[in-house]
Order: sequence, then structure tokens, then C-alpha cells
Amino acid sequence: SILPAIIASLGALFLASRQFLSQRRLLIGGVLMGIGIASMHYVGMLAMRMQAATQYQPVLFMLSIVIAMSASIVALWIAFHLRLQIGKGSIRRKILSAFVMGAGISGMHYTGMAAASFTPTQVRSAGTTAAAQEMHASFTWLAVGIGIATLIILSCTLLTAFVDRRIVTQAMLLKQQQAEAERSQLFTEVTLRIRRSLKLEDVLNTAVTEVRKALNLDRVIVYYFNRDWSGTIIAESVAQGWMKTLGKTVDDPFREDYIEMYKNGRVRATNNIYEAGFTDCHQKILEGFQIKANIVAPLLQDNELLGLLCGHQCCGPRIWQKSEIDLFGQLAIQVSIALEQANLLHQLQQAQKVLRVRDLAIAAASNSIIITDPHQPDNPIVFCNAAFETVTGYSPKEVQGRNCRFLQGPDTDPDTIEEIRTAVQQERECHVIIQN
Repeated sequence: SILPAIIASLGALFLASRQFLSQRRLLIGGVLMGIGIASMHYVGMLAMRMQAATQYQPVLFMLSIVIAMSASIVALWIAFHLRLQIGKGSIRRKILSAFVMGAGISGMHYTGMAAASFTPTQVRSAGTTAAAQEMHASFTWLAVGIGIATLIILSCTLLTAFVDRRIVTQAMLLKQQQAEAERSQLFTEVTLRIRRSLKLEDVLNTAVTEVRKALNLDRVIVYYFNRDWSGTIIAESVAQGWMKTLGKTVDDPFREDYIEMYKNGRVRATNNIYEAGFTDCHQKILEGFQIKANIVAPLLQDNELLGLLCGHQCCGPRIWQKSEIDLFGQLAIQVSIALEQANLLHQLQQAQKVLRVRDLAIAAASNSIIITDPHQPDNPIVFCNAAFETVTGYSPKEVQGRNCRFLQGPDTDPDTIEEIRTAVQQERECHVIIQN
């Protein structure tokens, strides 16, 4: 009789500690557990030694088994759904559930005892009535003892399941925290590698390479939009064995709702392109690039959608985890920032190049040229070319920091000065003669 109890306890412990408990699993587990409890009772009854034959009423016998199964199903359901709840409310519910389980188990045993009838095999004339009463009382206490023992065993089983579930929960939480720390470290390392270079081409190549390694993807690309919302792949990192797409143009203009979605910074993850509801045209384009699943994040600059950072899974569908989606979106933001910095540096370098060419042209000019700084008080001269010294006789050291008024002689016409001022205000050329 102990063996069915152990098997029933093992089943309850296994089911109550699972992360998910479907209706089918609950019913199967409850039926098996009820059979185990009933088996424990009736095998225990068979183990008794007495000078009497035991017979069972079929209706009450079946009813006791139904009660055992029903109590087991309710017990498993309660144990599963209350295993992680804490607080005063959960304690009251657990106490109530304990009464429900105890009533169900006791009901099964009392029904089983009511179904049994005992016929003495050796009849004695003297003291027969007293012996029968003594036997009835003995069986009553036996039933109570079995019910209490079963309740204790089930309680220990559920307590063990509760402790086991808490341990599993703590382990999962620790694993989640560890994964979060690893993801944070990975994000930092990838960001530093992307920011290491400020050259636009290097930023793009580093970004797609590091993102592909970080998320173990088959391909990562940077898709740059044209004016008509078609796009060109301007950077790519692809694993061995998959086609290269760098430089290819996709003549499939983006839908307006997609544009607005990406402008709002949303990351889109598709587990299976055949179940995502794409148009036939878009699906054929993805098939042409061997894509089975993908993840896409926007590359924004000044709230304008410049392009997309796309991760491709080519070997088959992929169920994207929330942590992967979050990491991909964060990396896309860092790529956008790095691209913006690289663009600013490129513009600065181009501007400096233009200034150097202009300075060379001014220095080589045969006309006298000076440059003043209107942001400083009295608008001082900050530059003069070699021709200025030839024409006026003043060296750069003598004129820098002074106002142009020192070039005006006493015979300079006031209308000429006014014409110069007007030309400066209107940003146009003027040709005048100043007598020094």
C-alpha cells in the first residue's frame, strides 16, 4: 500500500513543479493520482488480517474512486496556481485549499469504508455482538488514520513542490540577472568598437560585423533609403555559405505605415516570413536574399529616417527573444549616433579642405585682400594677403587687430565710405577709390 502512495506523491510533485500545466496534463495527472490514492486504500484493506470476508458495494466503490480522482485534480490545480503566491491573501487561500483537499481525501476513505461489508468466517455464539462492535470501531479508527496519513503525505508532497518551485524560480531569476549583466557588457563592448573609428566606412563595417557576432546572425546589413524610398545596401557582414548582397538596390518602395512605424523608433522582429502576412512581392524579395526570419531597426538622424539596420536569419525561422530585440534596438541607436558623428566629422573635414583651398587662393591673389571679424568690437582686421602689403606698404603685423578706418586719408569722400557700408550690409561687391 505504500508503493501507490509514493507513486501518487511523485506524480503530484512532478506536475506541481512544472512551469506550465495544461488541462490535458492536469486531468491525466489527477486521474493517475486518484488511482494511486484509491489503490493505497484498498491495498491496505487487503493487507489486514481478520477472520472475516470483505465485500464492496459497486456503487460506493466507484464513488470512492471518483472522489479520489476529483480531489486529486482539485489539489493539483490549487497547488500549481498557488505555488508562487505570497502575502496574507495567499495564506488564507492556501488554508482553505488545504481544507478542500482534506475533505476530498477523507471523503474518499470514508466512502470506501462505507462500501465495505465484513462477514465473519468463524461465528461464535458468545460475545458475537460485542466483537462486531469492536471490529467496527477498529475499522473506523483505521479509516481515520489512513486519511490523516494520506493528508500528511500529500501536504509534504505539496510543500516539497512549493520549495522546489521557489528554488527553480530563484535559479531562473539568477540566470536572468546573469544574462542581463552579460547583455549589458556585450552592449558596452560592441558600442566601444563601433565608436572606435570616426571614418564613415569604418563605422558601417564595424557596426554590421559586431552586431552579427553579438546576436549570432547569418547576415547584417545597413539599408540606405533613396529619395523615392527604395534603398541600397551600403554595408554588409555575412556568414560563410550565404549570398552577398552588398551594393544591391531594392526597388520596392516602403509603405507609408512602415515609414511612420520606423520613424517612431520601433524594432520589428519576424519569426517566419511565411507567417508574417507580407505581400507576395515583398516575400519574393526576402526569398531572393535567402531570408527566413529577420529583425529590423531604424537608423534615425534629427528624427529623419535615413536607413535600416537589418539582421537576417537564413538557415531557418527564428523565435526572437525580447532580450535580443531590445539589444538590437539599442545597438541600432548607437549605430545612428556613430553615423551622425562620422557625418559631422566628414562635413568638418570637407569644410576645412574648402577653407585651405580658399586661403591658398587668397594668398596667391594679385589684388589686395583683407578679412575682418564683425563679431569682435570695432570689427578688427584678422587677415591680409601678401598683395595688401605690396599695395599699401603695411605689413600683416601692423594691420592685424586694427580697424580699416586707419586706411582712410583726410581727403576720402564720405559718400565713398557710405557706399562701402551699404555694400557690406547688402553683401555685394563695390569698387571705390580711397585716398590714403
